[in-house]
Amino acid sequence: MIKDIYNGNINVENLPIELYNSTANKLLSGVEAGAKIDYINFEFGELGKETALLLRENVYLFSGAKTFNYVLETQNLIIRDDKIIPYKEFEQLALEVDEKFNKRWLQVEYNDAQISAKNKLDWQNLQNSQDAFPLLRYVAFMDKNTSEICRRLNGIVKPTNSDFWVKYKPQNHYQCRCDLEPLQENEAVETNLKAKTLIEPTPYFSNLDNDTIFNKLHPYFDVDKKYKAYAKENFNLPIPKLNEQSS
Repeated sequence: MIKDIYNGNINVENLPIELYNSTANKLLSGVEAGAKIDYINFEFGELGKETALLLRENVYLFSGAKTFNYVLETQNLIIRDDKIIPYKEFEQLALEVDEKFNKRWLQVEYNDAQISAKNKLDWQNLQNSQDAFPLLRYVAFMDKNTSEICRRLNGIVKPTNSDFWVKYKPQNHYQCRCDLEPLQENEAVETNLKAKTLIEPTPYFSNLDNDTIFNKLHPYFDVDKKYKAYAKENFNLPIPKLNEQSS
């Protein structure tokens, strides 16, 4: 693939569909693990078909944006000081970009997909049981690695239907290990937030849209204005029908 980028066979206007599909499949496997679903066998579990398909579409859109950014960054290495650099020099630089996008960051994104999908399933179940459990308590996993965001949220109790959770339900940062504990009305008292100084969640993990794994604030989606229309078409990369999903 690196040689094809150098030769111009792959570029931002002709993205590698094999990489796009393999990226999407990797991330979808994270969604499946987190939400206990199976796309290939049309098993949508408690998450439900509608939500599962919306998450799948979001993963493909994210994978398209990721593939575009990878090719763009690699392609931009070819020219230096208005000259084409030798292939061997380009190859070394391009391998570093490949390692970053398609190994290190992909694993991070897989972890995010798994955690986010689990949290969406948990949140759906909490909402469905709010008659029995009208309160929720934020439970942070407390150790030396606990983020300051979650340390300050730990122990907060709010009604299950409170707008507070729209912003602060897990995950609130990368690798957030927190949960929400359902409580009956007589088990706790609502927290007075005036006594709390909270920290804004990491924007990439904004909870405002429950039908996405990767929200619109992710840097991959922030393309130059000349590519905006192209991005709206998912960079001309097809989202396969479920029964056509690439292996």
